[in-house]
Amino acid sequence: MDKIISHNIVETCKKLGIPYKSCNVNYIEYYSDAQELGQIYKDLLEITGKLQEISERHHIKGWDKLLKKDIKLILYIEHDLVKLAHKLNKEE
Repeated sequence: MDKIISHNIVETCKKLGIPYKSCNVNYIEYYSDAQELGQIYKDLLEITGKLQEISERHHIKGWDKLLKKDIKLILYIEHDLVKLAHKLNKEE
């Protein structure tokens, strides 16, 4: 819960132009990056579905397998960033 509150404070201050620096800078940065990767992951799933439809219409093989492999890598990176953020938070 604290990560969400810290992230919201940082993002709100950034939008309002208020100079604020969290005491959990690394934690916030990693969590923010993980959230962004999560959104990219969702976007890529949608794109993959559209590309799969196109590839089926035109009998193009292999697109979906390559994309799904790359999407899984992004998901793993997101999970690793969250784990690293938790580890950093515990060490501080």
